[in-house]
Amino acid sequence: MGNATIKEIHLSRIAYVYIRQSTQYQTEHNLESQRRQYQLVEKAKAMGFRDVRVIDEDLGLSGGLSSDRSGFKRLVAEVSLNKVGIVLGLEVSRFARNNRDWYHLIDLCALFDTLIADQDGVYHPGNPNDRMVLGLKGTMSEVEINLLKNRMLEGAKNKAKRGELIYRLPVGLVKTEDNKIEKDPDLRVQKTIKQVFLKFRECHSVRQTFLWFLQEKVSFPFYAGAYVYGR
Repeated sequence: MGNATIKEIHLSRIAYVYIRQSTQYQTEHNLESQRRQYQLVEKAKAMGFRDVRVIDEDLGLSGGLSSDRSGFKRLVAEVSLNKVGIVLGLEVSRFARNNRDWYHLIDLCALFDTLIADQDGVYHPGNPNDRMVLGLKGTMSEVEINLLKNRMLEGAKNKAKRGELIYRLPVGLVKTEDNKIEKDPDLRVQKTIKQVFLKFRECHSVRQTFLWFLQEKVSFPFYAGAYVYGR
């Protein structure tokens, strides 16, 4: 298992290296993982593949669904055209985080005699033992993401019980370094928000209040990202 034979028929076709990271933050900060994925190009060449191509347009996209991943769709299409000798990914989770997409790729690779390689070895999806291992890897990947989601949800519930769960504060409030919520220290922001309430009491209409702000060209503070005000 994980030691499928690479034949000349495979080497005569294209080797695709599929590269993906789940979030934009990872693409900017988890550079070591990114380097390891790109190094698969050299691994494919060392195997004897002469035409090695990279699919990396899914960097920063979740593997939960294939609908938004143009790179994964292209990979599937190329396998379906019988052009691919092997697809390489650092691990199963790079390809997909759900069994539907993963098994779809496995089925196509088995049908068109395409190998699958990860950091543990090379597999032939048409071989029952290799298919079993690939299936287990996919299941474990799907379970892992569910465990992570549940862990994050339980953590959020505990913070909510303590009254500390804050996803986004409304404009005019800030969170201090000691986790307290206070008015924005910017007096201009305080003045503008106070003016909103005063004008609403006068107009008795949200729309009229909004139109007044437009007419008078009064700028209004907006949420530009999470920030912490230190006293």
